[in-house]
Amino acid sequence: MGMGCACGCGEEAKPNRRFVHGHNARLQTPPYWVDPNRGCWLWQRALSEGRYGIMHVPGEGLRMAHRVFYEEHVGPIPAGEEITWTCGNRSCINPAHLEAVSRRIVVRRGRATKLSAEDIRTVRVLWRDGMTDETLARHFGVSTTRIRQVTRGKDAGTTFEDC
Repeated sequence: MGMGCACGCGEEAKPNRRFVHGHNARLQTPPYWVDPNRGCWLWQRALSEGRYGIMHVPGEGLRMAHRVFYEEHVGPIPAGEEITWTCGNRSCINPAHLEAVSRRIVVRRGRATKLSAEDIRTVRVLWRDGMTDETLARHFGVSTTRIRQVTRGKDAGTTFEDC
C-alpha cells in the first residue's frame, strides 16, 4: 500500500512514490496567491471538502492551513476558541484576516458568507470572461451553488441585467 502524497493533498501516492502523478510541481510554486484587491492570501494547494486549505505538517499529519498560519504568525490558538476570517474567505490564510473567537461568536455570525454588491458584479464579469464556477467559489470563499445563483441571475435583490 502507498503512502500519503508529499504535497500535502491527502491523496495516496502509488507504492514507492512520494507524490501523486503531477503533484510534485505544487511544491515549486508558492502555497498561496495574494489577491491585490482584497489582500487575501488564497491557498493554492489541497482543500478539504468544506473548501478549507489543508496541509501536511511533519509530525502532526494533515492540518487546516489557516490554523497553521495563525499559529506561525500570531501565536497559539487560545483554548476554547476557533479561528475565523474577517474577510469571510475560507481559503484565505492571511494572518491579518484571521481572528480567534469563541464558538458562541462563530454561531452568532452564522456560517453563510455574503457577497457584497461589488463582489457580485466582479463574479459576473469574471464568469463572462470564462472563469469557472469552481474557481470563483474558491476565490470568494462561497459554494458553487452560490456562484451559480449569482451568475445565472437568480440572486435575490440583484438581477443579472443590473450589473
